[in-house]
Amino acid sequence: MKRIVFMNDILFHSPKNKATWHSYIADILSPAIELACNKKIIFITEIKNDKGSYFDRDKFYALSDISDVTFSYYSYDVKKIKKASWDYLFSFINPDDFIIGCELGLSLRQYLTKSNIKFINFWFHSFKLFDDICFMLNTNSESIFKKIKNYQIPKQKFELYTAITKRKLEDQATSLTIEDNCCLFIGQSMVDKSVEKDGNYLNISNFSTELEKLSENYSKIYFIPHPCDPVEKYPNIISFIKERKYIEIIRDIPTYVLLSSGKVKKVVGLSSSVLYEAQFFGKDIQYLFRPLFDIDTVFGENTYLSVYNDYLNPQFWIDVLQDYFNVITENGKFKLFDNRQSVLRGEVLKTYHGYRLLDKFAVLEDQIKKIEIKKDNHIRFSDIFYHKSKKSNGTVVYYLLGIPVYKRKNTKIYILGIHCMTKSNFEKKINLFGIKFRIKNYKLDSGERQTGTDISLIRKDHQERYKLAITFLDTNKPTNGIDIFCGNGYGSYMIACALPNTHVTSYDASQEAIDLANKYYKTDRNTFIKKLFPFKLKKNFFDYAVSLESIEHIENDKLFLQTIANALKKQGQLIISTPNCKKYSLSANVNHFHYRHYDNKKFISLLAEYGFVVDKIFGQDTYVLDNNGKIQGLIPEEKMILRENYEGQFTVYVTHKSN
Repeated sequence: MKRIVFMNDILFHSPKNKATWHSYIADILSPAIELACNKKIIFITEIKNDKGSYFDRDKFYALSDISDVTFSYYSYDVKKIKKASWDYLFSFINPDDFIIGCELGLSLRQYLTKSNIKFINFWFHSFKLFDDICFMLNTNSESIFKKIKNYQIPKQKFELYTAITKRKLEDQATSLTIEDNCCLFIGQSMVDKSVEKDGNYLNISNFSTELEKLSENYSKIYFIPHPCDPVEKYPNIISFIKERKYIEIIRDIPTYVLLSSGKVKKVVGLSSSVLYEAQFFGKDIQYLFRPLFDIDTVFGENTYLSVYNDYLNPQFWIDVLQDYFNVITENGKFKLFDNRQSVLRGEVLKTYHGYRLLDKFAVLEDQIKKIEIKKDNHIRFSDIFYHKSKKSNGTVVYYLLGIPVYKRKNTKIYILGIHCMTKSNFEKKINLFGIKFRIKNYKLDSGERQTGTDISLIRKDHQERYKLAITFLDTNKPTNGIDIFCGNGYGSYMIACALPNTHVTSYDASQEAIDLANKYYKTDRNTFIKKLFPFKLKKNFFDYAVSLESIEHIENDKLFLQTIANALKKQGQLIISTPNCKKYSLSANVNHFHYRHYDNKKFISLLAEYGFVVDKIFGQDTYVLDNNGKIQGLIPEEKMILRENYEGQFTVYVTHKSN
């Protein structure tokens, strides 16, 4: 064989989607593979075919007369894909190539096998309790399968780490106020391909008969929604659950705490990987649809073997690839990777929620960043209370995945016994264990939000941005929009009033702002929801998104744009504004609420990374600045106008999603 090629399921996800491309897997495997056989991994996106062209996903589908393909999570019908499309794909790869895949779907793997192309397919393991990330490996070569099996994780290791987890969570599990002899129903995302049947995505409401039978044997069925796909978005599911008194939704209790409870006797789901883990907790499990994988069984097209970090050292690849490449056996002596806790899970896969939640310091970092101080000095950790108790001396203890966080009556906070902050310095950055945290203030009176209870009380520059956005939105056809972040809701109100056929869903991190919005700016065409970023939005659902003076408040601006891109339909509009660093300098005007300001060129480039094409640019001034660029006051409101192609202190970008 000549090449080792990395690819993901390019039919399901666009290779341009950085969130699902997982190129870092190739990066971490590459050193060991190069030592094993002196081959570098190349990406399928880097390969030109005989016509000198790179792979074009849209062209692949166009050859089968398939249009309107979504950027990600495209549920394709393999029966509708014509030979011309497959021929086009296989003009880039051939039997002389060896594929390293990441989450390749079954249909794509079957066609690779038909084309006599060998592969090893990496998939994030269903079991997440080890010290670090674990993959399971699938291959279409029986000889390779036998070699990988030599590295298979023994069942006893799963049992050991489950026992350790149960011991860690014992206090939280025993204090749960759930009914004895209960059953858990594990919810899944509504775009999870594993629950697709005949072009439709299944959910709890499709299994009323099975649930009725379960209710006869268990005191209560607790429904656990998927953390990235809130059940509140689906009124039909909410209604289904409310109609059945034996089902109750549970929120804000970690699944592992529930699995550690002796009160939980059975765990059911459609195809959730949690069921695989639940069996190690001694639970009876039942798949209502089908298990997604055959794990650690006999060789087959859907069999995956559990392997733990051995693939990061050359000896693994020397053994696995020796029938296909000239391997360098003497390099097996090199050990590139030592098993240290959370090296990959905590440092490489920081945004992969299923693993990050198991890294104690990652969880601690996330929660401290989101501390919200309310008027009564109550402390909230991103709405996640894993466990709470009050001691006789007035100490309130919150457990974040087993880490005790203490709040005393004098408002001092102790984490792992270390006093880290007091009420007087909540607005400052702190340093804990060498990690810098920024404490966010979501209060309505923080100075970053408009607080007027009538449009006439909203400052002119803010009104003008929403007025501009409205001029680019379709006032005739029915549309769904989002406003991120909406503040006290005046802008969402303006949109709802101007667009008679729209519904705009509006998010903000401040409960006070949402309360004000519901009181003064609520209509039958807008909805206000309190959410902290990062969060997930319904994919390929919204016609437009408006986000004015918000992205500078977000630490991970790339994830923010990716989230919006995933939520918009093809050709969906994004109208977004930012401070212009060339005219409104953050260094001259220190603002603890802003992570950065942008210049036009860099921001346009950033938008392009996530498939946004800029149609128009408008500039606006708001402040009087001195010679050093420092704010001295506001300019007259009549001058706070938006001008096309003008470089002002603030820039509004009118864009659309290209794919």
